[in-house]
Amino acid sequence: MKTLKIGVILLALLLAAMIMVPMVNATNGQILPTRDANSSLSYKPEEFTIAYSGKDLTQGKIDERSDDLIKSFESKFGKVLPSGYLGSTSVQLADDEKIAAYEFRILPTGETISYADIVSANENDTAFVKAKERLTEWSNTILKEKTEAANSKANSLAPTATNALPAIITTSQTSREYSGVGRVILSTTWYWDNVETDSNNDYFYTQSYLQTNPGIAISGFEPYKNYNPKIEIDPGYSYTYSHMPGAAVIDAEPGTTTGSTTIGISLSSGKSLTLGWSTSIPDSSVSLTNPSGLKYRWTENFNWWGSNANTLFIFRPGVLSTSSQTSSRNGSTYVVSRVTADCENGFMKIVDGIPYISPTGTNYWGHLLNVRWSNGYISS
Repeated sequence: MKTLKIGVILLALLLAAMIMVPMVNATNGQILPTRDANSSLSYKPEEFTIAYSGKDLTQGKIDERSDDLIKSFESKFGKVLPSGYLGSTSVQLADDEKIAAYEFRILPTGETISYADIVSANENDTAFVKAKERLTEWSNTILKEKTEAANSKANSLAPTATNALPAIITTSQTSREYSGVGRVILSTTWYWDNVETDSNNDYFYTQSYLQTNPGIAISGFEPYKNYNPKIEIDPGYSYTYSHMPGAAVIDAEPGTTTGSTTIGISLSSGKSLTLGWSTSIPDSSVSLTNPSGLKYRWTENFNWWGSNANTLFIFRPGVLSTSSQTSSRNGSTYVVSRVTADCENGFMKIVDGIPYISPTGTNYWGHLLNVRWSNGYISS
């Protein structure tokens, strides 16, 4: 009789589990851990995603909708996730450029991710269609993979973990195609050190890559090659919001280096975590300068006759910066850093012995990160 009762109980539990699983899947939701063991919250990607394409996009509209999503996420999950920085990126572009496609998502861990495709304002409809296609490709690959990884991480966090917030604040990718010349992708990941014990400072890592894909590699016959692209990282930049209070640069890597080679890079203050990676250096070199304030600029120098000029090339610099911890965590919104691609003179072709450099004029665009400290409360 006792054995029969145990069997009935086990069967009931099994049936309950079978019923619960379809309920979660039917809402396309992921269950996040909570501090209340008797309740749970469901994360649905579509609730925290915005996606646009077309000729009528404005940065103001994108910023407003992104901020609304962050407030909605904080309202729902602010008591679940540990304190930390929540942020979104603003796209920066020239007056004669437009955002053709954009997508932004808050992942269940609080990390955010976005993609922007920009074109010349006078481009025809075909350019906008291609931008939408590139957005769809990014959404079905990178965004999907990041969401799945974040779902797994969120569901593995202990409800009372004090350092559960991931070090990544956001990852942003901006793409710009110059018809017949080449395509440039600027991708940046911003981190903060959530385990350091320095009570006076917060530490931020801006790790970026500039990918140049010359026309000769895209089409096989366009004569343009990689020539002289530049990338800048500026933790001292203020936009709609001011830069981080007490912002200072600890390190900027790599320094001026000759190529063609691959080198290892690491950023650490001695009081913070170490962030390391490797980067290729083009032939003939990369030069690092500090033109003003906290702005650091890397200039890539390609040998037009060398192999690096003919192929897709990725260069990865980074900056470690600090801010005043007390002021940075006061609930206001601040800019961690701005990252820009300066594509003027980025590509070159030689026809009948005469060099032609492109693009010319203002081709200075990028993105910046706005953050606000979230301390388990809902900010206005």
